[in-house]
Amino acid sequence: MIGSGADELRQYDVSVREDGSLTISGIDQSLLVSDEGWYAQALGNRRFLVRNEQDRPAVEHSKIPGYAWVSAHQLYALLKGIHESLWTGMLSVETSVGSKSIYFLHGDLVFAGSGLFDDRLGEVIYREGDLSLDELTDSAAQVTRNRKFGQVLISSGLFDHVRLWDALKAQVYQIVCSIFMDEHVGVEFFSHEEPTSEVRFSYGTAELLERCFAFGNMYLGFVSRMEDSTEISLSNQEQADLQYPPGTFLGDLIQLLHSVNTVKGLLEVSKLKKQYTLMGLMFLMNEGLCHLQELKPVRMPEGRSYLLSLKSKMNIYELLLEEAHVLFEEAGEQFPAAEMQLMARTLNEDRYPVLFLNSEGQLHPESIHHVFFQCLAVRKRVIYFEAGVDSLIRFLIQVVRDRLGSEHSEKVINSYRKFAYR
Repeated sequence: MIGSGADELRQYDVSVREDGSLTISGIDQSLLVSDEGWYAQALGNRRFLVRNEQDRPAVEHSKIPGYAWVSAHQLYALLKGIHESLWTGMLSVETSVGSKSIYFLHGDLVFAGSGLFDDRLGEVIYREGDLSLDELTDSAAQVTRNRKFGQVLISSGLFDHVRLWDALKAQVYQIVCSIFMDEHVGVEFFSHEEPTSEVRFSYGTAELLERCFAFGNMYLGFVSRMEDSTEISLSNQEQADLQYPPGTFLGDLIQLLHSVNTVKGLLEVSKLKKQYTLMGLMFLMNEGLCHLQELKPVRMPEGRSYLLSLKSKMNIYELLLEEAHVLFEEAGEQFPAAEMQLMARTLNEDRYPVLFLNSEGQLHPESIHHVFFQCLAVRKRVIYFEAGVDSLIRFLIQVVRDRLGSEHSEKVINSYRKFAYR
């Protein structure tokens, strides 16, 4: 049994020759990097890992400390165990688009590397919106064997050391998120291997893993609901072009959406790997700049009682919002939905919005999907999102008080107490 890529585990015919050697047949020739340079390493007593020399890990050992094929949930549990056991070493994660390296030092996740072009520091900074395409191209042209990309950014004045440090953290964060964006991956352990650089997240490794795993599950939930034929349309083309001009990552993605109108078409013209293209599409949708037609509905699994309090909090917000709309209408005032949307954006801990509202101030249906996919991955996220929705409720009450006066706000407060404490 031989793993070929991270999309599936394929079965091939293996026969033993008279001289004791193995012959493997049935391999798709397009999967072979070359006709030579293949080697096998023993995995236990009767299993082998067959790989090409070009995929050989940077570190070498006489034995493989461990190899496994795991689901995203199992990978998360594995990384939590590594953190709690204070392990030092490198975990090589084989994804559908390439190998990623996750480094731990005494249990702390201190760095992540990747051979994938899309994971390079410049590409990450470009996707984060901190470099234009021209700046990225000019800076990359100055990179040499002895002069790294970060050094170019510093010497050119584009970045100072603080911005570069934040960029390195963003690179690590995106790589760690990406290992959870496949349903299954291969993992391989290399003990006592340390990285050439180290970063530190103020909230610690445990929360970093929670955030990245929750993001990955959200992404998988989003992707699972679309088809190749799913239609994409820009909701407000003028606003999209103004907010993200050409030359920025999202601006360039918007330009592609001027010429294609399906998921399949977008993936065909995008120069990025599928994961990062669809991640950008998800971001544009969350920003309210594009719309995906007829995403498949999701039936949330039963037996998740810990989600009930969050569902209740969301229902309370929707009821109070409806009451607030009535009060504003009776007073002849326009409801400040745009300010509610801005408030919701401030409640997101990362650049990718998860809590976001529609033009009426309601929780966007896709936001609700994102929230529950994250909570299904990491139970503790319920507490985080409950606090976010509760902040929206209290902000709504304050808006009613400031715009319509105490008498009207008391009506909303009394309704809130009736729903929340009955």
